[in-house]
Amino acid sequence: MDNVYTRSRSNPCLRTLESALRRGINQGLHQAGFNLVKTAKDGIQRGPKTGRVYSRRGRRKRASAPGQYPGIVTGEYLNAMIFDVHGASEMEFGNTDFKATFLELGTAKMAPRPALTLSVDAREKDTLQVLRTAGFSAVERLNR
Repeated sequence: MDNVYTRSRSNPCLRTLESALRRGINQGLHQAGFNLVKTAKDGIQRGPKTGRVYSRRGRRKRASAPGQYPGIVTGEYLNAMIFDVHGASEMEFGNTDFKATFLELGTAKMAPRPALTLSVDAREKDTLQVLRTAGFSAVERLNR
């Protein structure tokens, strides 16, 4: 049986197809990463905030409630949203700010404000569609 596998791996058409699919999926993962970061930033900036009202530096602000996107205090958390693509099989999406773990998981004194989880949940179906489209587009480009 290993001969069938060996022969198909050495077929130039299959190698070309595999290479095109990997490039297409890699491009799809980049697009999905951009979408996730945009969704997280939009949720933080524009999402509903129904927590308590407080004053900070003479301005009234409304905090986020547990389970909502976190509010903006300094902007550091917002600006630390990142993604990184590793080949055609893996993408990391997260936040490099030290407060990210506390906001995502909560603490003993604060319930979670899971921006990353909310963003992934909001974009789940869209991400699959982006990857499908990118893969199909890569194969179609081979036929031109």
